Amino acid sequence: MKHEVKSYSWPLLRLGEAIELLARESGFSPRSIEFPPIDFPATDHSKLEKWISDAGECLGIETEPADTPYPEFESFIRDSGPAILQLPGDEEPRFLALLGRRGRRVLILAPDRSRSKLAPEAIRASMCAPLEAPRIAKLDRMLEEVDVPLRSRNRARTALLCQQLGSTRISGCWLVRPSPGSSFWGQLRRDGHPRRLLGLLTAHVIQYALWIFSWWLVGVGALQGRIDRGWLLAWVLVLMTLIPFRLFVTWSQGLLAIG
Repeated sequence: MKHEVKSYSWPLLRLGEAIELLARESGFSPRSIEFPPIDFPATDHSKLEKWISDAGECLGIETEPADTPYPEFESFIRDSGPAILQLPGDEEPRFLALLGRRGRRVLILAPDRSRSKLAPEAIRASMCAPLEAPRIAKLDRMLEEVDVPLRSRNRARTALLCQQLGSTRISGCWLVRPSPGSSFWGQLRRDGHPRRLLGLLTAHVIQYALWIFSWWLVGVGALQGRIDRGWLLAWVLVLMTLIPFRLFVTWSQGLLAIG
């Protein structure tokens, strides 16, 4: 699993290219530039962080460092894209260019500029291996001693690791985002808000059309001087149909406002 994830990673000397490609594939329209030279030791994290920040500024985007608690790291991988993740190891640093979520997997940009889907748990296992390795053997012995069934050991081990490493924060992650000064309409379009707005307006129109139709049914019955059971049943059904549209409108308004 670790070897599979590493095969999609970028070397340090091509990190600028990875960031530029990630921004371009995300629709951020970065500038084409020559990146500053990497003239610092690969293990100097503070200089690496500054270099990534400077590279983002030159491209006209933001590269924001981020960390997250160990128990939430898999969810972070699933939802953080586009992002750069630094793989652990004592060798030359390697980086994953994470484009975004695709169903239950995440889309990775490889050094050959191809796209591949990886499971978030595979990336999490690769990045957290140095933290987990010293504990796994001891936990497995303990689970065997207390006779935990084999089918439940993975889940039990995961729960125990989350308890032991709950306060540990995973770093080496940078979120790639458009510059706050970029086109506001472009930011809305990239986040899918025009589509949400269209859905909201469509639901509003249908809701009011159903509301008017329901009172038209009542009006027809009143003008005829009687309301038979069929008309009354139709009126009730139309009112019940309004409920999901009203819920959808409220939900869409919340998503649009937060976005």
